[in-house]
Amino acid sequence: MELKEYIRIFKKEKNIISGTVLLVLILTLIFSGLKEVSCENDMLLLISRSGTQNTDDYKYDGYYAVQASDIFADNASQWLASASIASEIYIRAKAESELRSLKDFSKIFKADKLSSQYVRVRYRSKDKETAIDLAHAITDVLQEKADLLSRSSIEQISFKIIYSDPLSIESKSDFLLNGILAIIGGLFLGIFMALGKNYFN
Repeated sequence: MELKEYIRIFKKEKNIISGTVLLVLILTLIFSGLKEVSCENDMLLLISRSGTQNTDDYKYDGYYAVQASDIFADNASQWLASASIASEIYIRAKAESELRSLKDFSKIFKADKLSSQYVRVRYRSKDKETAIDLAHAITDVLQEKADLLSRSSIEQISFKIIYSDPLSIESKSDFLLNGILAIIGGLFLGIFMALGKNYFN
């Protein structure tokens, strides 16, 4: 099919093309407007060890402290990937959640060990107030787990979890970007429908 034929079809079916673009644009803007504003949060946890390690040379105690904190930081990161721990944190924070499956709960908190004593936790919340409540709950739940390990430790080594207030950034719909993508997508869809109509006619 030559270019002139395509142009003739597009002129003939311009109502279908323009109508499709307009419909896709309107629907996209409506859904963008209905999307709830949420916050992306980033917080740091400091894992500090208290208590001493039984060793013949006291100068090695600092080394053992770092090693113990490193192992505990690994455990804390794994705990936050647990659906049961995530659910407990939400209950403690009295935060509402629309998540329904265990798989969803296990993906709420993304924890990364930055060093032997620092763990970064990323999560989403509906607002900044909820982000702070969740930060408190995360710290409290992990501290309880740490205390439980301490009580079962022969050497009574304990850990103190210190948190920083989360950095929260509101995530809003980008109407301009969504509108441009909707126009492009609607244009391709409209052209496809126009060519399809011409083919079957």
